[in-house]
Formats: sequence, C-alpha cells, structure tokens
Amino acid sequence: MDYQAYAAHWHKRAFRAMGCQMAIWLELKNAETAVTLLQEAEAIFAGAERRLTRFDAASELSQLNARPGIWVPVSEMMWQVITQALFMAR
Repeated sequence: MDYQAYAAHWHKRAFRAMGCQMAIWLELKNAETAVTLLQEAEAIFAGAERRLTRFDAASELSQLNARPGIWVPVSEMMWQVITQALFMAR
C-alpha cells in the first residue's frame, strides 16, 4: 500500500471547545467535502458548548439552573444530556 496516497485521504481539524483541545479526523477522498464536514462538526461542538455551558448566564443550562424546583421546557439536546447523565449516575 502506498502510504502517502492513503494518508492523503485523511483530513484533520483541531480546535478548542469545552475547555479542551479537540481534534476530528475524517477519511474521505474528496478534500473539499471533508473540509465542509469538519467545519460542520466543529460548529456542532460550538453550538453545544454555547447551550450547555455553566459559564454563560444566557446559556440554556444556566437558565435551567436559575429555576430550581420549577418545571422548565428544555431543548431536545438538553433533554438527551440530562437523560444520559442520570443514566450514567446510576
């Protein structure tokens, strides 16, 4: 196998999110599509971080925490995160 030809199909995007250094690797022959998909993946992390951070008073998590004991509608993402956290806590 030609290593360089094989390696040319791997694409990487590194970024900071959620207080960590993140890296996403994607194996795809079409470089333009790979770049687009990696940018979309980073945007998903950024959106989750904005919604779920406790360091921003405007985030969904902070808004939820500001209403203890009150029924509050939450997004599908928040519901999934809470459900998974409760499952893992058991």
